[in-house]
Amino acid sequence: RNKKSDPSLFQEAVITPFTLDQVHTYIKQYVSVRQPLWRVSDYVEALEHIPSLKELVKNPFLMALSLEVLPRIVDPGQNLSTTRVTRVTLYDHFVEQWLERGKKRLGEKDLPPQSKSAFERLSAEGFTLNGIGYLKRLAIAIYKEQDGHPVVEYSQLNDEGTWKAAFFNQKHKQLLLEASPLTRNGNQHRFIHRSILEYGLARAIFDPQDTKNRAVSTPISGRRTRVGSNSGYDSEDNSDEEPSVQEQEPDINSPLAWRSFVDEHSLLQFLEERVQQELVFKEQLLAYIEYSKKDKKWSKAAANAITILVRAGADLRKVNLRGVWLRETDLSGAQMAGVQLGEQPFLQSFDNVGSCAYSPDGTLFAVGLRYGYITVYTTSNWEYIMLLRGHSLDVRRIEYSPQGDQMASGSCDMTVRLWDVETGTCLHVLTNHTDEVNCVAYSPQGDQVASASDDKTIRIWDSATGECLRILIGHSDMVTSVAYAPNGKQIASGSEDLTVRLWNIEADDGSRILSGHSEKVWDIAYSPDGRQVASASYDKTVRTWDVETGITRRIFSGHSSKVSNVVYSPNGGQIASSGLDGTVQLWDVETGSCLQTWTGHRSTVTSVVYSPKGDQIASGSHDSTVRLWDVSAGASRIASSGHSSSVYDVKYSAKLNLVVSGSGDNTIRLWDVKTGTCRRILGGSGDWVSSVAFSPQGDQIASGSSGSIIQLWEVETGKCQHTMTGQSGDSVSVAYSPQGDMLASADGGTVKLWDTASGNCCETLEGHTELV
Repeated sequence: RNKKSDPSLFQEAVITPFTLDQVHTYIKQYVSVRQPLWRVSDYVEALEHIPSLKELVKNPFLMALSLEVLPRIVDPGQNLSTTRVTRVTLYDHFVEQWLERGKKRLGEKDLPPQSKSAFERLSAEGFTLNGIGYLKRLAIAIYKEQDGHPVVEYSQLNDEGTWKAAFFNQKHKQLLLEASPLTRNGNQHRFIHRSILEYGLARAIFDPQDTKNRAVSTPISGRRTRVGSNSGYDSEDNSDEEPSVQEQEPDINSPLAWRSFVDEHSLLQFLEERVQQELVFKEQLLAYIEYSKKDKKWSKAAANAITILVRAGADLRKVNLRGVWLRETDLSGAQMAGVQLGEQPFLQSFDNVGSCAYSPDGTLFAVGLRYGYITVYTTSNWEYIMLLRGHSLDVRRIEYSPQGDQMASGSCDMTVRLWDVETGTCLHVLTNHTDEVNCVAYSPQGDQVASASDDKTIRIWDSATGECLRILIGHSDMVTSVAYAPNGKQIASGSEDLTVRLWNIEADDGSRILSGHSEKVWDIAYSPDGRQVASASYDKTVRTWDVETGITRRIFSGHSSKVSNVVYSPNGGQIASSGLDGTVQLWDVETGSCLQTWTGHRSTVTSVVYSPKGDQIASGSHDSTVRLWDVSAGASRIASSGHSSSVYDVKYSAKLNLVVSGSGDNTIRLWDVKTGTCRRILGGSGDWVSSVAFSPQGDQIASGSSGSIIQLWEVETGKCQHTMTGQSGDSVSVAYSPQGDMLASADGGTVKLWDTASGNCCETLEGHTELV
């Protein structure tokens, strides 16, 4: 308010949708003023009988378009109930009609000789054809040169030799400009409506006429032409030749290949309607998807193609999406039940994930968390089996011993803890570091543990007694990572002093310094044969070094932000890296080429590890998830979807091989662990489901919802057996007794015990002064 308007901005008044009464009033006024071929009764009849027309004309601009072109679309005596009118159909006819009127207007003007000659040449070639080509090229240029900003400022003096001159400076282009649906205000040119610009770009992406013979092919004499039908563009050209269909191959110069349109909803609507009308366009989009599996240059086109196909209601269940780039893709509402994209079910953790590790035999998987917790899962069904407590601050790194009987953890609380894997008891607390511990590593024999700390030192410990055997000093800044060579005779370390150091364990002769990174080194890994060391750095690169010579073997560039983790595959042929850009990247060690970029995490990826067999990669992130990636599938991954809101709780049932989830969409879903498919949907009470639990017998599920509602469900049928209320908070947490005959619920400051057979409250436990 009271600000001077910026003349470069696109001005548009947004009007609320027309009511049916307003539509009828507008029709009467339009007929009275414009006196079109149709009467009021003709428009009303079309409105009543043409499917979807009532919905279209609620939009004021589409209302104006409809009144202009309906007499052109509908033939006399045509069955209106079978007439299909879509948004793109209206624009097709409106633009064609506008250009025809522009041609007629120019033909009636007394043009200068040069302009008249240009006009005759355009007419001979097909004026409408040239006009639509001009509109498409201008729309592409506006998106490419001005990022879609709709106002083009052109000065013949200042813009000579620029891209703008190609549209505004030549005689025949000036004629097309004058005939096109654009307006001019001084030196500013713009389409009469933003949607015309979007239509022009959509027409450039796919034009039905480009599937026809590119030779001048016009309709049978006497037939009215229609854009989008089997006729040519120019209604004044007549021929007896029927056009032949010529399939369009995917075009790397298509706007789909160089720009993401995931947020361009109006443009996407034009394209989704084209898919529904033109099988050739659907096949072209599917071709983009296939091309992207072999060449990354098609990745953006494939992402756009999937978005368009999903919006058009295409069934993707039979489309092989392995190896397809899914970043910048909108999968909302996609029919993808059973689609296998390569990712295993992911683990929703309690908090930010700092580190994760497989046991040597691959049967266990441990996750280090914020606030000092370590959770342990079995990999056969990904059931949570153990919680290790002891650290008072974040767990930075965990590692299993080579024998698998012990685990080491390093924490921000300045300690290293050694754990008994079978019992979960803490065997030793190693306390000699004077600052945060960033990394721990076992020697190949398992008799030693090395730890790296912010105190600039590396300490070597006896894993049986917890005794500190040696302190390695040399780094001038925090030591972020440490790793043993496969033969156990050497240690590599990475530091914030930008260097990698190689230490001889058997002799006290200092260290060899490897320099090359321009930012801190955050992780270190030896190749399985011990000949190479890989380092991950905040300079966005991974480097491999020759252990014998200290020379950089290869630099891997591809991350868009700091790289925090690196690991070799068990066979040494690949490297996996992760970082602050939220991706996991897979590299070929020999060639340095990026084999895959996996997306899915919504925050920094803090840890990446291979399974012992090398067929799976696990990644942990600050988004509180651990994601499991199928290496052999070689695909971008997304999580199995189904809930339409946040998932608040997930529980496993090892007995049933099922997962139950509770969500903010007020549903409870049962998932098959092996396939990831949704087996059953249970409708909760309240507004969201905050907690779920399986009974020990696996025959019942308990859920806690907003409004302090507790429900008991029969797993086999999905039937709600009992609904209990009585607590005072907003959400409920539930847990079964080991025998399954009792259920505890916590909400507000109280805990209640319920009989699971009858649903009756047995006891209320009070005493907490804060929320439970």
